[in-house]
Amino acid sequence: MLSAPLCRTPAGFVYLKIPDGVIDGYLILLEGLGAENPSVTQPDPSKDVGCHMTVIRSSETNPEILDKVDHFLGNEYTYTMEGLYHVDPDGWDDVTTCWMIKCKSKQIEIFRELMGLEPTYKGFDLHITCGVLRDKEHKAPEVVTESFVPTDSSGKVPGDSGYDGRTPNELVVAEKGKDVIIQSLLDEGHGKTIYNCGCTNMCKCPMSAHYNLSLPTQYDGGICPSCQELVDKGHGPKGWECGHLTHCRCKDPHKLPIQYQTGDCPRCSYGTPFIDGVEQ
Repeated sequence: MLSAPLCRTPAGFVYLKIPDGVIDGYLILLEGLGAENPSVTQPDPSKDVGCHMTVIRSSETNPEILDKVDHFLGNEYTYTMEGLYHVDPDGWDDVTTCWMIKCKSKQIEIFRELMGLEPTYKGFDLHITCGVLRDKEHKAPEVVTESFVPTDSSGKVPGDSGYDGRTPNELVVAEKGKDVIIQSLLDEGHGKTIYNCGCTNMCKCPMSAHYNLSLPTQYDGGICPSCQELVDKGHGPKGWECGHLTHCRCKDPHKLPIQYQTGDCPRCSYGTPFIDGVEQ
């Protein structure tokens, strides 16, 4: 199982930063096929982040999503490599063949869902592009954009140890919205919840998902969904106005809170006695 840190560009492109040496190693194997580093075909400098795995495309993001993403930057997400494949890409004007490493990451799928997106982008596999074959006679359209190096708040660039992908301004914006993001996550059931029945519920997000948010433990005065299902089926103790306490006849006692009922218990209503609170 491999892992890589979550990063993003100021333009909203979210990705896992993979060591550039991964591309270098595969290019040696693909050299005889005319493969080149994908970076040489990237016309937009703002999208050139070196070797990476795309997590969320810029076209999928909006300010609300990016505010959430900023609190997860720098967290490590695990993935596995499943093999090398080649495809004929659509929309990459000067590229005829693209070699990519197919990857799997349940943590990334859960992260995308946490951001309000589908687990995968249009059903596409996660991948690391490691080589491209260019059409030498076709020139890609030029994109006019300001060239920049996406430094973070410490002046580090992608690939540097400790790079977290956030500019000083983005950090300020992110911190201002932190309380709002935490509350929205709690409202959606994330984090840890302790119920009156004594049960504890944890969200199914990867352990690193809420690492730098420090979600507070929530206390629910009711009972958890599993216990509520038992109560709905008649299990657990019931307290009646006649003063009797009745129990279900299960061999394993349930640690359920007393459910108080109106009226007398069924046996008192028909004059049937109790022994130690159990219906006879």
